[in-house]
Amino acid sequence: MKSAIAAILIMPLLAHAGQGALLPLKLAKEKGFTGCDATINGAFAFVNCRDVRTNVAWFDETKGDAIKLTTTSSNPGDNLFVEAEFRKQGGKCFVNVTSIITSEKSCAAFLAESPAFKVQHVIGEFIWTQNANGVLMYLTGAGAGCMAVYQLNNKQPQQN
Repeated sequence: MKSAIAAILIMPLLAHAGQGALLPLKLAKEKGFTGCDATINGAFAFVNCRDVRTNVAWFDETKGDAIKLTTTSSNPGDNLFVEAEFRKQGGKCFVNVTSIITSEKSCAAFLAESPAFKVQHVIGEFIWTQNANGVLMYLTGAGAGCMAVYQLNNKQPQQN
């Protein structure tokens, strides 16, 4: 799980694909969404598991410039949900990514292992944090453990 967390921290900088990123990229291309390979690979770079499932959502009217990919993956002790919405406009590829990791640790312990994130707000059961790259992390209790929800957006030049 630590590798997934580390990848989320630097996701805006990633350009290579983990094994799990190959399926989302392939499915996007099959649906006619092309030219954003690096952006798609970056969003799914830390999905490096053998057990991966990906869903593609699109509208026929917008499949050339907008698509949503949802992936779940699992390794022993490491379950990950990633949903990324991609859009092409003005020669750029835009992405909004939400990733969810569950941990058996308490949220206080999880936050202590994530020193790059600084607490911004506490609202009810949610702890809102953010790192220097603008990645948001929301923490909330999940049973005896913690659920970490990461959100970020990114843009890169479109590849032709």
